[in-house]
Amino acid sequence: MKKSLIYILSIIFSLVLCGQIKAKVTGVCSNCHTMHNSQGGSEMAVYGPSSGVNPNPCLTLGDCVGCHAYNSGTGDNVEEIGGSLVPQVWHIGADLAAGNFRYIATGTDDNKGHNVFAIEQENNSDMFPPPGYETDPEITATNFSCAGKYGCHGDRTVTGETTSMKGAHHADDSTIDGLSTGTSYRFLKGVLGLENNGDNPWQNASLTDHNEYKGLTSPDDSASDTSPGTGGSISGFCAECHEYYHGDDLDETGASFSPWIRHPTDISLPSSGEYKNYINYSIVAPLARVTLPETPSDAVTPTGTNDDIVMCLSCHGAHATNFYKLMRWDYNGDKGGDLAQQLSGCNVCHTSKMGGVSYARSYLDSAHGTQNDAITGVSRLNLYTDGHCAHCHEQHASIGGDEPSPDSPAGPDDYLLFSDNHTSQTVNFCFDCHCGTTQTGGIFNRSYSYRAGDWSDDTPGDIFEAFKYGPPTNLTTSSSHRLDDISTFINGKWGYTANSNPCTACHNPHAAQGDPANSPNNAKSFGTRGYPVSLPSDHVDKYVWDVYGDDTGEKMRDYSSYYQAPYRSGSTSVYEPDGSTTIDGTNLTDYVTFCTDCHHYSPTPVSSRLGDTNLKDIDWSATGDYHGKKDGGGGKKAPYTDATNYVLACTDCHEPHGSPNYCYLIRKEVNGGTTDFSGNTRAAWDSLCIQCHTSKLVSYCSGDDGSALCSVCHSHGSNF
Repeated sequence: MKKSLIYILSIIFSLVLCGQIKAKVTGVCSNCHTMHNSQGGSEMAVYGPSSGVNPNPCLTLGDCVGCHAYNSGTGDNVEEIGGSLVPQVWHIGADLAAGNFRYIATGTDDNKGHNVFAIEQENNSDMFPPPGYETDPEITATNFSCAGKYGCHGDRTVTGETTSMKGAHHADDSTIDGLSTGTSYRFLKGVLGLENNGDNPWQNASLTDHNEYKGLTSPDDSASDTSPGTGGSISGFCAECHEYYHGDDLDETGASFSPWIRHPTDISLPSSGEYKNYINYSIVAPLARVTLPETPSDAVTPTGTNDDIVMCLSCHGAHATNFYKLMRWDYNGDKGGDLAQQLSGCNVCHTSKMGGVSYARSYLDSAHGTQNDAITGVSRLNLYTDGHCAHCHEQHASIGGDEPSPDSPAGPDDYLLFSDNHTSQTVNFCFDCHCGTTQTGGIFNRSYSYRAGDWSDDTPGDIFEAFKYGPPTNLTTSSSHRLDDISTFINGKWGYTANSNPCTACHNPHAAQGDPANSPNNAKSFGTRGYPVSLPSDHVDKYVWDVYGDDTGEKMRDYSSYYQAPYRSGSTSVYEPDGSTTIDGTNLTDYVTFCTDCHHYSPTPVSSRLGDTNLKDIDWSATGDYHGKKDGGGGKKAPYTDATNYVLACTDCHEPHGSPNYCYLIRKEVNGGTTDFSGNTRAAWDSLCIQCHTSKLVSYCSGDDGSALCSVCHSHGSNF
């Protein structure tokens, strides 16, 4: 009786112990092994494509695919083999956390998964060595395996697939410490993590039923081509083959701070801006943890310094997914498809780009993001729907193993852009599209004289042409805003840095709208209005940085009740900016407040064209300029004859980008008439001033014999 009791207790103890060992294989040895690969004259090692007449290493009945794709992809996502539940990597059931090799095994898209040779060989030779490699792992289409030196699982210092896994399935993995293959997360040697053993093991099923991945607050310098590093992060593991996509060297991700040159990994989700709104765990775009929880958690607390880590698996699956490049969502979808759906995973972290929460508008409302159904957004690559982020941003500076064009200079660029952000007056990222070449179909961005004044003799057809006016291409007969001067001025102000593109001093690329919308090669009309500018000082919080001019308080009418719209070209009945009969500025952005953000800042911007001197202060207050709120007289022409104190908008006289006129960005069309400002002469000034004032102002200019320059006495900052 005593012996029987001891026997029963030993069985109970064994069962309890086995219950604590979560992934250790149980059952008789012959469930997995064969001594001679022969039973009754028949081969026993028959699981998988490499099994059969020749016995397998470690005396196993099958190879990796033989057990984990047990029914050649026709079974469920978990199969019972010899009394053990075995997760399947190729199956017809719901995808497991790592994905499903079915998408490459039964389809025609090699680019949906890691193409292990036993399931589906990769046909693109550009994928070997692996994109982003620093040290060639010697993986080829014919040796890329599940485990070992040429695979992912097991000991990557061991060449044999099965040999590299030796003993792992027998290990007690109740503690994942990464010290051996068997005690590493999912048998990825050295990797830490919490394996989901809940109601849906091996799956990321819900916010509280998922794997937990190990992350770090900065890439691990101790990582190598065979080790994820001492930190054991999942992204460090991916870097064993894709090193340049994960690191803190300048040639990898751009160090450990913005501007990134590749999408960062092993970086803490920031606690500010759009990222602070990722507060509920997402299985579409999951995060890693510095401190792994004891059970799967749905909590996310962005700190910028600890936990909730961006990782490779935030965007990608591990084995294969039903989406391009192993993405977790339909990132590139069908050309012309639902852009909001294609960016849905991006917006889990980049919450401001789809509006809502505490943000004013969606990226989809912008000119780059399609603005509305009547116009296409930015379009550079045939792979993506118009307006897609990938037309401007390259996550890894590589598609299909090569950097897409333009790729000069080769390699990744700041802010993940496809070319240099800003170099000079004629070399700027924005010009790659706003010059009519890189953008599919070309882009027209007419002058303000054309768009608002309907001046049909306009010559510049795009932004690049406008900024070529003046130095260095033309020193005397034209003018433009100097981009380097803008960069110098905004650096350190309102959240701008030395790396900021000077175009973003006036435009938010994720919010700016076409004006006219949908009709870039036409003048504005009442039904085609858009709002292209954003107030520079509002850039302090760039994630809520909205367009300026569309809301109450942002119109010229709000700035002054004495605003009078000028005539359109050749007309005395319709007015700028949209050819309507509206005259009070309720349809015009308050360009005074907008422009004086910089031009009334102390100290004012420095002009390199004017000998590195500070520009004159533009003071539109009642004690400032006469063209502003200061009360003044003088002979005026229609439509300015009914009052003595009209207030002008900056754009009534000036082009915002560049002008074929000599200095000061003077428009070619002002108040319905044409200016001829080819040099600093009295005739040139008269061609401008006479558009609003009576003939040459002789009766108001004491001692003027008709040759003095108007600007000698009348200029911004003068008291006359």
